[in-house]
Amino acid sequence: MIWTVEKRGPGRFAVLDPNGRVENEYALKRDAERLAEHRNGGPAAALRAAAAALERALAEAPAVETQTGAEGWERAVAQRKARADALRAAVERCGGALGESWPGGPPRLRLLSVSVSCTSGLDGAIRTWIARALAAADRADAA
Repeated sequence: MIWTVEKRGPGRFAVLDPNGRVENEYALKRDAERLAEHRNGGPAAALRAAAAALERALAEAPAVETQTGAEGWERAVAQRKARADALRAAVERCGGALGESWPGGPPRLRLLSVSVSCTSGLDGAIRTWIARALAAADRADAA
């Protein structure tokens, strides 16, 4: 389970416990992130918990089947959109931010001070983030 930070309005950030209940609210996102990091057992534990949550989200996201023909193409587009929406929601639940490197460019993911972009789409960005987050957690443990 992971403690997360959620934006509640202009200048209002809430720290949510693993059940989604608000523990505290802060004016600065940095302060809310520090409390969430402390509750998660430090930076390495927070990175590992977020990586595990995103791995589960990748496994549970709707699959995209290879389709042929006009109807198959439309179904595949709908499946890709459903998968992207599910993964986007998972990133937001972990307190991450998604964007684009430039308009129409590859997705950019920032979560717990680890930032990645990937030309392989959202799936690739999440997998790259997981690898970098686990490496950062190992470095934090070694320090």
